[in-house]
Amino acid sequence: NVYQADTLKTVCKSYYTRGVYMKRTKKCRALCLALAAAMCLTAVGCKSGGGTTSKSQSSGTASGSNFNQTGYPIVKKPITLKVMWKVRDSDSFIPFETMDCNKDLEKKTNVHVDPELIKASDWDTKLNLMFTSGEYSDVIIGNANQEEYGVSQKILIPIDDLIKKYMPIYNKRATDEPQVMVGMKASDGKMYGIGYLESQNINIYTHYFINKTWMDRLSLQMPKTLDDLTNILRAFKNKDPNGNGKKDEVPWEDTFDISVWGGIGMVLPFFGIPVDTFYIDDNKKVQFAPYQPGYRAALEWVHTLYSEGLLDPEAISQDGNTVTAKETEGNVGVFTEWRLKASPYSDWALKNAVLLDPVPAKGYKVCMPTALEVATPNVFVTTANKNAPATMRWLDTMLDTEMMYTMKYGKEGEGWSKNDKGLIESNDTETQKMPFKAMNVNSPFFAPPKYLTSVFQWSPQRLEKSAYCKHYTDAGYTQKYSDTLLGLAPYTSDEKSRLTTLQTDIDNAVKEGWANFAKNGVTDSSWDSFVNAFKEMNVDEYASIEQKALDKLDMNQLNSK
Repeated sequence: NVYQADTLKTVCKSYYTRGVYMKRTKKCRALCLALAAAMCLTAVGCKSGGGTTSKSQSSGTASGSNFNQTGYPIVKKPITLKVMWKVRDSDSFIPFETMDCNKDLEKKTNVHVDPELIKASDWDTKLNLMFTSGEYSDVIIGNANQEEYGVSQKILIPIDDLIKKYMPIYNKRATDEPQVMVGMKASDGKMYGIGYLESQNINIYTHYFINKTWMDRLSLQMPKTLDDLTNILRAFKNKDPNGNGKKDEVPWEDTFDISVWGGIGMVLPFFGIPVDTFYIDDNKKVQFAPYQPGYRAALEWVHTLYSEGLLDPEAISQDGNTVTAKETEGNVGVFTEWRLKASPYSDWALKNAVLLDPVPAKGYKVCMPTALEVATPNVFVTTANKNAPATMRWLDTMLDTEMMYTMKYGKEGEGWSKNDKGLIESNDTETQKMPFKAMNVNSPFFAPPKYLTSVFQWSPQRLEKSAYCKHYTDAGYTQKYSDTLLGLAPYTSDEKSRLTTLQTDIDNAVKEGWANFAKNGVTDSSWDSFVNAFKEMNVDEYASIEQKALDKLDMNQLNSK
């Protein structure tokens, strides 16, 4: 866990003081015999193992005659960067040194990369071991706790000035579309990471779909209210729309997840609640969903679905893979999914299903959870790095449009090409072959929506998804402030640790409550017990911590779209 116990931190600091510092002292003595004292001190200031940032790192001042501030190569004589690089568990690659993207980048910049590729399942453990060892990589590509290792321990260096001076490509995209940079700053107001973002031009996670073939067979109209939808589900259950003479239809197919990514929790928007257990209301206030009036009403409706057989009786225990298999069979009426195209159930769904608008329960307004396409810190420079300005120029070169796609898809003409409109198209057949000839989704990538639209040809499935999002947005179904902001807010390490501690019990209580109410119904007594239990779980403290962090977040950038 990134947030280690105080005792472990104490041990680590003691290890660093007694071990690493002594080792460095011996190195300094050796250097002093060969170099002047002033030069020795300069060299020591850049060594790994310390939590201090050199003047040249923090100010962005380039040192030495080897560095070219403009033009290529970036350095006259080759330098080597040690890079700790996170990759997906399922991915395999040809040797990094043989990749065309690496050879092209090194030839252009004169920067050699010594990569350590680490599987995602091992990432947190190995990253923390690296931090506690005192021997740091020059660059980290992957998520890292900037509050702990940037703000508190000062192992990651702040890069605001370096970005402005040495990353014109990245800086222009960030300033042209500033809304994507919300949440990039740490609690001290500084940036420690380069953002990762591959926009999809979407703002809704999950959509509702309905079996239009069944609707037509039963001469039903699209529902306008929750009562309409309930009656349609009953018709699906009792009027044999699949025509086999059996009551085997599944009116509503889903898991029992309470998530914006799908599941039975997606009934909550019908009752004015955007699914997340803690969400932001129209006044920028953090609310606890189970305390809202619509929450009980939603669970009462779920019980109606379950007790009347309108919801798959296996929903409480089945997982997403099982649901996908059932959707592929096509014997379902209503379901929630990301999209229809390029999915296992596409053959059936594209012929029989259509987008369903969310329907309001009586007395409520629909409130769909919204996604926010924003960058997340994903590339970091440590105090071990002696060549921070050159490193920033190297990273910026990696984000040049053609180089960025070469790093992701491979060589032009193989992994990607340009169409007659000059837009980049990926060769999906080639890019999905393993071992990968490039870094695929593991590569640094920064593409805000307007920029990406100007250089990339959207695939049919992305255009489909985008159209669904636009329809829901134009209809006024979306929440005002995305709950994504709660994940982007600048928490301190202690605040994050406290939230993590509280969250497990709260999440478990919510899940247990849903299963219980679905099966047994909702009474005044059972509801009071459910709600009152949360007081002992400190939900008010949880909401207060999130509110405090949210209030620090500069949301003015969201109005810059």
